[in-house]
Amino acid sequence: MAMTPTMTALRAAAKGLIYSSESDAPLKAIKLDADEGTKTVLDAVAAVASVDPSEIQMVPLEKFLALMVAPQAWHTEEEKAVIQQFLGLQKVLEGLEGVAVYRVGEGPDIDIYIIGVAPEGGYAGVKTKVTET
Repeated sequence: MAMTPTMTALRAAAKGLIYSSESDAPLKAIKLDADEGTKTVLDAVAAVASVDPSEIQMVPLEKFLALMVAPQAWHTEEEKAVIQQFLGLQKVLEGLEGVAVYRVGEGPDIDIYIIGVAPEGGYAGVKTKVTET
């Protein structure tokens, strides 16, 4: 199967990025099936996570990425470069129609799907985990 432009952009933007919470987890580009059983992004996330859609909490993208993209006076050059990479990923994600953050599960370990509708069709985005205690 050929790599779509959206998946190519997502993989490049997420490469090497780590989402920091009480644990650190990589961000991985993913594509979800869009078929009769998954008429919405929420349905597709619920299907891949094997949960009922009512168990998923949605969060705005900007709120989820706020800490990752906020520059601090004490940041090193390396940390500033990571912020720029997160801003690049945010720009790619914002190119997806209706993009949102889907939180699956109760603490401490929560699966995070940042998914929207890709321009070429289907659902795409990134997946990671957060730890909250």
